Amino acid sequence: MMGTMLPFSAACLVFGLLFTIIEVISRTTSWLTPDDSRKAVHILAGLIAACLPAVLDFKQITALGIFFIGFMAVSKKTHLFPSIHGVKRLTMGEVYYPLAIAALAWLFPVATVFSYAILVLALGDGFAAIVGMRNGKHPYTLFGARKSYEGSATFLLCAYALTVNYFLISSVSITRSFAMAVPIALGLCFTEAALSKGLDNLAIPLVAALLVTQLLF
Repeated sequence: MMGTMLPFSAACLVFGLLFTIIEVISRTTSWLTPDDSRKAVHILAGLIAACLPAVLDFKQITALGIFFIGFMAVSKKTHLFPSIHGVKRLTMGEVYYPLAIAALAWLFPVATVFSYAILVLALGDGFAAIVGMRNGKHPYTLFGARKSYEGSATFLLCAYALTVNYFLISSVSITRSFAMAVPIALGLCFTEAALSKGLDNLAIPLVAALLVTQLLF
């Protein structure tokens, strides 16, 4: 029992330290705005989560995600991490993120699929938001979600590169990998563009996992 709890506890500690470090930096310096803090957590937490199958089984990852659903909901309610929750727009993205991790681990218990889907969310959505906020000079609205062409192009490129890499790791030929990644990246880009209020944090990894598993298997 102790042997199985140690990696789980260590993972909780690592995520807790990440939130705390970002919060301290945000409070004590002018380096990070609330949006910057959220995106730093978004990207770094995703990179950590993508490595979880190396140290935890999928039941533990599911439990970890469920734990952080409650943790982030309480944090949002009590303003425990105001730099992360303190954006002006209405969003539940910080709660949907661990829900996505739990759902992925439960529905797609394959290390490569899980890590790929989390990285699409962490890197694709994370860098798209950064580019969109700082360089998004051509906005558009889709189903009520306001995005920018610059941000969407960034997401598309990240999703395409990650999908090609996933197929290559899965021993798919180079030509087929590049071809199969096109509709998947486009589908993911549409998903990201059409959703707002944090729902993309839940939908993107689940759609990513579903698309690659259906096309590959």
